[in-house]
Amino acid sequence: MPDCKFLKMKFFKTSALVLLLTVLAFALNDGSYTLFGNINNRYGFQMDINVQGQNVYGSYKYDSENARLSLNGSINSQGYATLYETDPKGKRTGVFRGMITTQDGLLNFNGNWSTPDGRTVYNFSCSEPGC
Repeated sequence: MPDCKFLKMKFFKTSALVLLLTVLAFALNDGSYTLFGNINNRYGFQMDINVQGQNVYGSYKYDSENARLSLNGSINSQGYATLYETDPKGKRTGVFRGMITTQDGLLNFNGNWSTPDGRTVYNFSCSEPGC
């Protein structure tokens, strides 16, 4: 009969493998998502993103505007994403940095939005709409 120490180690290794596979599965979960949220609890927006492997791209627009801003960036295996915002002329106008997670099967993206030079930083939060 195996000793308790051996069983605990085997359980730990199995749990770590399951966690790693879950993280990798999330990172490889390609798809298109529409998120709704706000910057600084003040500026409402709609974000449409596409995830392809570690690449993330799309666009977003403020609720009070019609013009869309382009988004292009990446997500790592832990769910940390950096998306660079550019205006229609191709000028970088902002950066979203934060964690993409899922809760109850819905995508959430929370972190900080900043100007390209980092002088202005606001919190942001957005998620897929629920029922």
